[in-house]
Amino acid sequence: MLRITNTGALSLIFTTFLFSAVLTSRFLILAELVPLVLLNAFSIERLYAKLLSRKFSKFDYFLVVLNSFPYLFFFTLYLIIPLIFIILAFITSYLKIKIIPTLFGTYAIASLYLPWTAILYEVNIKVFSIFVLWFLYTLTQSLYVEYKIPYRKISKNIVRLAWIISLFFIVYFSLYIPIILLGIIEPSIRFLNPGNKLSSAKDIKTLGRKMARRSMVLMVVIIICEIFIRY
Repeated sequence: MLRITNTGALSLIFTTFLFSAVLTSRFLILAELVPLVLLNAFSIERLYAKLLSRKFSKFDYFLVVLNSFPYLFFFTLYLIIPLIFIILAFITSYLKIKIIPTLFGTYAIASLYLPWTAILYEVNIKVFSIFVLWFLYTLTQSLYVEYKIPYRKISKNIVRLAWIISLFFIVYFSLYIPIILLGIIEPSIRFLNPGNKLSSAKDIKTLGRKMARRSMVLMVVIIICEIFIRY
């Protein structure tokens, strides 16, 4: 239910889980959590279009419950954050508000970093600093993608403003783990100068591949940060 494209959503959920699971010593919990994450990914594929069209079947509602119930055994208060975004995605979808349900869904996936990390490691100020970087990057990138789509009426200034505001928070939290500042170099160049819209919707897949390559530096920085704070 939560994607920029199917490929983008799956990439986001698996990358977010990788950040949470890297170097965990809780192998039994990890083995239990992996099937649930795979179920989450499958459900994203099935339910996204149905959420936007507001055409849920009984099985779809069952699938929502099936995705949610196992988290009761892994409960942490940080699960409230993605839950809020998922509820907002449903509400805005049924209110027929364009674009917003997709954005809320994307933020729900990125915010799973905190509960997954709480389950597999612990959440401290350095972990929260990484979350701020990853979440605000995802937030601005989702706006960047929506801006790039030819038929979306989003100004490039919204992308710029979102990233400028994000930088204040990222820089503040970098006091706890300064290396995260390396991760904002490429996004700053891209988001502050987003360029023109795509000439055709057919170019969206090409844009997705380019973003995936450009995100590699940030991903490497986050993994290095994870290694640094866990050892």
